[in-house]
This record gives sequence, C-alpha cells and structure tokens, in this order.
Amino acid sequence: MMQRCYDILDLPTGATFDDAKRAYRDLASVWHPDRVSAKNPRLQKKAEERLKEINSAYQLLSSHVKSTGQMPFPSHTGEAPESGGNPKPPGPDVASWPRRRFPVVLFLVTVVMAAAGFHYYHSLLRIDMGHSVARERLELSDTQTRELIKNLPVTAPTETAPVVPAPKAAETPHPVTKMTVNMPERGSRGETGIHTGPGGDARGGNEQVAVIDKLIEQAESLLAAGHYPESRAAYESALALVSETDAQPAAGLRARKTMIDIGMARDEIVYGGRGYVHYRNRWVPPDIYRKEFVTYRDQRRHFKEMIGPLSRAIDPEVNATLMRRYPGQVIHKKVVTCLDLELIENSSLSARFRATYQWEVWTFNAQDTGRLVVAVRYLPKSDQWRIGEIVDQ
Repeated sequence: MMQRCYDILDLPTGATFDDAKRAYRDLASVWHPDRVSAKNPRLQKKAEERLKEINSAYQLLSSHVKSTGQMPFPSHTGEAPESGGNPKPPGPDVASWPRRRFPVVLFLVTVVMAAAGFHYYHSLLRIDMGHSVARERLELSDTQTRELIKNLPVTAPTETAPVVPAPKAAETPHPVTKMTVNMPERGSRGETGIHTGPGGDARGGNEQVAVIDKLIEQAESLLAAGHYPESRAAYESALALVSETDAQPAAGLRARKTMIDIGMARDEIVYGGRGYVHYRNRWVPPDIYRKEFVTYRDQRRHFKEMIGPLSRAIDPEVNATLMRRYPGQVIHKKVVTCLDLELIENSSLSARFRATYQWEVWTFNAQDTGRLVVAVRYLPKSDQWRIGEIVDQ
C-alpha cells in the first residue's frame, strides 16, 4: 500500500516528508479540475479521479508519519531517518527483478518457437520426400511392366482368356471415343483387317495385340502432354480390344490389362478425363471452376484469393472515406480488415465483387469502429480495377 502511495506521488526511496509535501502540492496544482477546459468532460473526469488518488496517497503518508514518526521507506545511505530508528541496510532491489528477467524469458521463448518451427519444417520435408519416393517407385513399377510386356514371347494360344466386359455407358461420365491405329498391310485381309489364310487367326491376333500396345503408348504420350480426355479414350479403346482379343496367352492379356488399369487409376485420368482442373494440389470440378475462378493477369485464380490485390486497389478510396468521416482530426492509427468477399458476376470480360471491410480508427479523442461495403469491377484484359459505390455502415 505504501509503495503505491510512493508511485502515485512519484517519490523515490528515502524521500523525506517535506519532499512528499512538495510533490503533493505540485501534483495537486497540475491535476486540479479547474485547470482543464469545461469543453472536454472526459479530461475533467480523469483529472478528478487523479486528484482523488493524490489526496488519498498524501493522507496515508501523513497518518503513517504521525503514528510512527518516520517515512515508510527511509534513506539507505546510512544516515539516520527523520525521527529516529535504524536505517535499512542496502540490498538488491527486488522490484526490478521482473524487468531483469524479461529479456531472458523473451530469449527462451524465441528459442523454443524457433526449435518448434525447425522441427515442423523438417517434418513437412520428410513427408514431401516420402511422397517423392512413392511416386518414383510407382513410375519404376510402370517401366518394369512395360519392359516385361515387350519381352513376352509370341506363341499360339494355350488357354482362353477371361472375357472382360466393356464399361457400360452409365459408368462413363463422358462419351467414349474409339481410337484406331493404322497398321501396314501384310497380306490379304477380310472385313475385320485380320489374315484369313492358313494360320491367319494367330497372325491377326498378334497384330491386334500390337494395336493394343500402340494405343497404350498413345495414351501415355497424351497423358504426358496434358490431354487427359484423349488419354482416357485411348485407354478405354485399348481395354475394349483386350476384352475382345483371345489370340494371346492369358498372362500377356492380364499384364496388358493390369497396365491399363494402373494408367486409368491415376488422378489425371480419373479427374482430368472428366473435365476436372488441377489447381494447387487439388482437383476442382468443372462447374465450380467456371463459377468461382476468375482470370487475373493471364492466370486463373479462385475469387477468394483476390482479396490481396483488391485491398491494395481500394485502399486509397477507403482512406479518403475515413478522412471524410473525421474532418479536421488526425488519425493516429488505422486498421482495415476484409471480412467477406462475394463474387457477383464472372465472365471473360469482367468480374464484379462485393467486399465487406471492418475498420478501426484511433484519433486523439476516441477510438471508433465500423464497416464498409465496397462494389468493385475487375477488367482482366486491361488489368484495371473500377471502384464503385462505397457504403459506410
């Protein structure tokens, strides 16, 4: 309690009662309510409260001096106090310990946070490395499968391969396009393009297997070029031929079917073949891509990611609106935060947004807050922002 009185009167340790009197008179003259303008009731109220604290602190010190004959904290220099008593021996200032410990605590907290961030970064790095290793293993297995198929011996059929039914129309999300491969003629052929002479069935089956291999190769090249629907159509055509071909041994057909199944199980075929768009490690449905993605500087971006460029574009208009709201006042601090962004219209020529911002302003007299609703139009061809109506709610 007495330390609080010293803090209010701004007295050092070892101050005399005369020092307390002078400090009380100075503070009372400074914080007297009559010295504050009547036009500012907030400062008058603050001055009254401050004067009450000064009076209470001085009265407590006076009562203590009258009862004990000395100040609560006499001088530690070895001199006798005002009204007798033993001087307090010098020692460490316990009150300053928290201030001395604060840099150490701050340093320890910084070290712990840096160590946690370093551990988290390496965890993510290990996850990425694991994904890379798994991808390399998958590619290696595909390469080994293709080499195994190329080295298979071509012999007469020994057993009948199981017939795999072609995919139904209801299971395919898009019309299946049959892809054909033109092979050079090697003799007389029937309507189906297969040899009809002696031994023609085996030779025709071998050529049809070569067509399957050619379709698989085309599907791989189309997949690498990013033509996902065409690659899916090539895989489906190869799968249909595998189900119709019974001239190769069952092992060869199974290997080719396994290779086709692996290719069609990839995300690029499953999603890209259905029109999905790969955007930042995820596949976006085509309807959402058309509705919620806008063109910004020749790139497609989700409209929620336009908050940064939009905020930079409307910042001068927001500052002008706030200055008109507080005419003749100095804004010491301003914080503007985007709460919501809504896409009203999206086309190849323009995109219209409605953004809701929350603002906080600190002036000399008070702190105020509110919201702004801004209508904005973006023109992708000229890369221009057109600021519309700004409503101050």
